[in-house]
Amino acid sequence: MFAAHHLLLMPAFTPSSGWQIAAAAMEGCLSITTNVHSLPELVDDEETGFIADLPLDDSKRWIGESIRRIDKQDALIQANKILRDRICHAINSLSVNRTHIRELGMAAQAKIRRMFGNAAATEELKRVYANACR
Repeated sequence: MFAAHHLLLMPAFTPSSGWQIAAAAMEGCLSITTNVHSLPELVDDEETGFIADLPLDDSKRWIGESIRRIDKQDALIQANKILRDRICHAINSLSVNRTHIRELGMAAQAKIRRMFGNAAATEELKRVYANACR
């Protein structure tokens, strides 16, 4: 599915494992996401995709998750502005240099393969067995 597209737009406000980003990257598809929880581990801003920097608490959760209803509306307005600005920046950047879409997608693919590909899985399995045999 991802191979037929240029990018994945995943503006997450709550923690996500990011498997959608990994699946998209394995097909050479860049992602636009947020800095929530572990997502920045999967995307290098402006190198393998784009990250919108939302205000976070100490546990890397969006601050809007833990605030009351009235204040939450203000936090949502602020977060939506950050997302809109970052998405527009990404789209404008990519539309000016269309080859950059492919470059970022290939960089995303290489990063995810290093993290989760066969070689990474083999090394992790070797590490697990080495530790089990001690």
